[in-house]
Parts: sequence; C-alpha cells; structure tokens
Amino acid sequence: RGAAEWPSAPLRHCAAAPATPPGGRRGAMLHAYKHQLQNNVRVRMLAIRDMELSLYTRNLNQVGRQAAILAGLGYSGLYYRTKPLFGLGGHEVLDNTFPDRAYVVGLTITMGLSLQAVLITTTAAMLGPGLALRGPDGSVTLAVDGLRAFYAHALVVFLGSLLAMACTAVAFFWSHDLTVYGQAAATALTACSAGGAVHYIAHVRAAFW
Repeated sequence: RGAAEWPSAPLRHCAAAPATPPGGRRGAMLHAYKHQLQNNVRVRMLAIRDMELSLYTRNLNQVGRQAAILAGLGYSGLYYRTKPLFGLGGHEVLDNTFPDRAYVVGLTITMGLSLQAVLITTTAAMLGPGLALRGPDGSVTLAVDGLRAFYAHALVVFLGSLLAMACTAVAFFWSHDLTVYGQAAATALTACSAGGAVHYIAHVRAAFW
C-alpha cells in the first residue's frame, strides 16, 4: 500500500464508532434514583400495613374478651333464675309470665350474640396474620382489609348483645315484686343508659371511623 492510504483506516474506524449520547450517564443515574425511591415507598407502605395489621388484631382480641365476659354474665343470669344461690332470689320454677319469659329470651340472645362475636374475633385474629405471613404477593393488603371488615362486623354484633342485655335488665325489673313506680323508674334509667350509649357510640364512630 502507498503511504497515502494509511490515514484512511483510522478515519473510517473513528467514523464507525458509536457516539455516547449526551446526558446518558445522568439518565442512568436518574433511573436508578427513581427505582430506589419506588422501593422506599413500597417498604414504607408495607410498614404501615403491618402497623394496621397489628392494630386490628389487638382490637379484635379486645372485643373478643369483652364479649366473652358478657356471655359469662348471660349464663350467670340464667343460672340465677333456676338456682336460689346465696339468698339472691332465684326460683326453682320460672313463673309463666311475660317478663319471666322475656328475661330468659333476652339472656339467650345476649349469650348467642356474645359467643358469635367471640367466634368472629378469635378466628379473624388467628387466620388474618397467617394470610399476611404465608400468602402470595399482596396478601398483607388482603389481610388488613379482611380484618377491618370482620372487626366492624364483630363490633356491631357485640353492640347488639349489649342492647339485648339492657332489654334483659328491663325484663328483670318487671319480673320482680317491685312497685309500678319502681319498675317504671328502673326501665327509664335503663332506657336512658342504652340511648346514651348508642349516642356516644355513633359520635365516636363519626369522629374516628
């Protein structure tokens, strides 16, 4: 080859080399930073979901304990009506009157609703965290949403058992040998207590729910 042909090879090689796009390194850094921010957001959202999971689990356990106590009170009331213990006025045979029958029915409804609340809260508190731990992707969100729904349902059932207990108290007053004025006063006090409880529950629900 002649001497004039040698410069042409490096010139052709330089022309074929790909040029680095302007801002390529900066774009890669921005993409990596965006990916890191997305991962941080996912971690924070998962931490918030974990806090919600713990919150609803504790609330379910609390409602379950209170419902179990109320169910025990209902059973004690039924036992009191059939066994005269400690001179409290129990009867061996129930009178066939409407207040006596309403008393028994009210206690039965109280026990049934309370035990239903215990069953709901116990099973949800046991199975919900298990789904969050062993389920597929997105199971934490499903577990939190399910616990929230079951918590609301258990709370309504528990409040129904409280109202049934209040009605049972009214039947208890009318089944005993009280004066008409005493029975009316006790009924009015029970109604005011139940109405105040419902009012404050609705107020708290509107403020925090």
